[in-house]
Amino acid sequence: MNRTIKTTSLGFKINTIIISTCLIFALVCGCVLYFTSINILAQKYDENSTLLHVLFEQNREDIANEIFAEQNMALQESLNDILDVKGMAGVAVYDKKGILILSTGTNHRATLSQNEMQSLNEKSIFKKRVNSNKNMTSYSSMIKVIGEQLGYITMYYDSKSINKQLNQVAIIFISFFVMLTIFTPLILNILLYRFIINPVLTLKHSMEKLDKGSLGIKVDLSARDEIGDMGSVFNKMSETLLQNHTALENAVQTEADYALKLVNANTELKRVNVEIERSNNALAQLNTDLEKTVEKRTAALMESNASLQREMDEKEKMQKDLIRVEKLESTALLAGGIAHDFNNILSIITGNISLAQLQAEQGENISKILVDTEKACFRARDLTKQLLTFSKGGSPVKKTLVVSELIQETVVFALRGSNVKYEFSIAPDLSPVNVDEGQINQVLSNIVINAGHAMPHGGTVMVTAEDLTIKAKNSFSIPLSPGPYIRISIKDTGTGIAKKNLHSIFDPYFTTKPTGSGLGLATAHSIIEKHGGFIGVESQEKKGTTFHIYLPASMKGIHGSGSPINASMTTLSQGHGKILIMDDEEMVRKVVGELLKHMGYAPDFAKDGVEACRKYQEAMANNDKFKAVIMDLTIPGGMGGKEAVQHILEIDPQAKVIVSSGFSTDPVMADYKSYGFSGVVAKPFMVQELSDVLCKII
Repeated sequence: MNRTIKTTSLGFKINTIIISTCLIFALVCGCVLYFTSINILAQKYDENSTLLHVLFEQNREDIANEIFAEQNMALQESLNDILDVKGMAGVAVYDKKGILILSTGTNHRATLSQNEMQSLNEKSIFKKRVNSNKNMTSYSSMIKVIGEQLGYITMYYDSKSINKQLNQVAIIFISFFVMLTIFTPLILNILLYRFIINPVLTLKHSMEKLDKGSLGIKVDLSARDEIGDMGSVFNKMSETLLQNHTALENAVQTEADYALKLVNANTELKRVNVEIERSNNALAQLNTDLEKTVEKRTAALMESNASLQREMDEKEKMQKDLIRVEKLESTALLAGGIAHDFNNILSIITGNISLAQLQAEQGENISKILVDTEKACFRARDLTKQLLTFSKGGSPVKKTLVVSELIQETVVFALRGSNVKYEFSIAPDLSPVNVDEGQINQVLSNIVINAGHAMPHGGTVMVTAEDLTIKAKNSFSIPLSPGPYIRISIKDTGTGIAKKNLHSIFDPYFTTKPTGSGLGLATAHSIIEKHGGFIGVESQEKKGTTFHIYLPASMKGIHGSGSPINASMTTLSQGHGKILIMDDEEMVRKVVGELLKHMGYAPDFAKDGVEACRKYQEAMANNDKFKAVIMDLTIPGGMGGKEAVQHILEIDPQAKVIVSSGFSTDPVMADYKSYGFSGVVAKPFMVQELSDVLCKII
């Protein structure tokens, strides 16, 4: 009985398998795209957060000082500098009450909520979306300096580039998936049709002919596989059927033999069917193995991304630790020298006080002893001023000055407590330069400290400073524009620098010291470059190293301080009237009050700004006005002079207020008139200084 064979059944099954495999692979690739996009997005947001954090840290001190000094124009310039950074969309600065002070770029809220300020007091906040805007991220932080909260800052970053990059990645993946989905089934169909379906169809057609009686038909299958074996078996079967048929025709009587041969032919056909089933099973196993391979490679890729993220986090932590070590390194080296000098000064003061007590009991003149004690106090003041300058405690102010005294003070200060000597050769007519005194102090300190390290068994640091004119023909060896400069050379007799390391010493984090951070010379190079100068080095191993610093000479007037005030007592200017003294230290109020009595004034006292304003208002109401007010700039836990002077000027616009503080580098001390003060005296001060200031303003 003839059975109709569906010629499309095998192709349909194979196509179904191919399409299912491609769909599964597309699903796996879609998962890969999803997780890859998440990882890329997280990485970009981390980079964005790090960029905004670093940008804030770089400008934090300037912004804090400008908020503290209420210099809105300088603050606006700082915000514009931040906005100039690529990708920045806006910056907003709020005071400590959450009220907007200044902003640039995109629109900003006028105030911050209490919840937002409370959160920012605890930690900085990075938002991936701002008001559901997926193309805008923000970084908010509290502005705090010297333990005092000054306000808050919010920086906005345009994250369109992040989304654009993710879209590009998605387009590439989707294009790949589409091409894979289209061409893979097509290629597999062509290959399967050529090597499986076409031979099977050929074998099927031959079987149909054989079924119709074409005994002895041959199948031409050249494939050397199971299908080729099936063709060979079919040919043998066809030949056998032909022979059997011939035998039957020759011997019809042997019907039993014919039946036996027919059974053998059916058995052979079953064997062929078994071989076909085995081939199908092998193809299914191949698809399963392919799926497992894809899963393994996907898992390996995810693990690699996680490992890369961990390495980036560890590197960032290491950089922060190195910067912290650099900040502590110089201070630790100078601690011994500072303690030595302070102990010497205190010995002079206590010794003179004891001697004054003894001579006072004997009725002798103690004036000279008190003068020596006063000189020792001002030596202590000079030492604290050097320490403030070294640590960059004050607001950076560029001014024109002759750096001769700065060079000598810095070198002596940096080598305190060491076994290294120093020599100076500074031109007496050295030209002035326009520099940030604190930053140049930092450059010289870093180089001199390194010189001391290079001479562990002692030696000499030789410092020279001279004028120099760079001409056009010299600009090839020194990358500076032609013109007048000063050159500061610092030479040591230490171990020198290896020739292979000379080109790397100004690179960040490059160091040959086991405990070094590699930031000192990189910082020095950056500072000199920003001053329009150049720093170079010459060195020979075992002979020593010389650093040359070039700074442009300035034609402006010199703003540096003159010679120190003579400590000897001169005739005090006498006056009369009431003077109000505001200071949180009772001993300071008492001593200043006694000094004012000697000058003929009647002192009154207040421990903070609130009490000073109250007493001034009462005096105005009683028509007994104070001639002047002496105010401490900083009152811990209370109203200081900067705020109190504004209230007093509201009470009396003609009030004469003198600011007094031990923070000599505070911006208020440098520009006291801008804050409403009439005069300034820096603690500790001599009675002659106080007398001169009072005589000048009253």
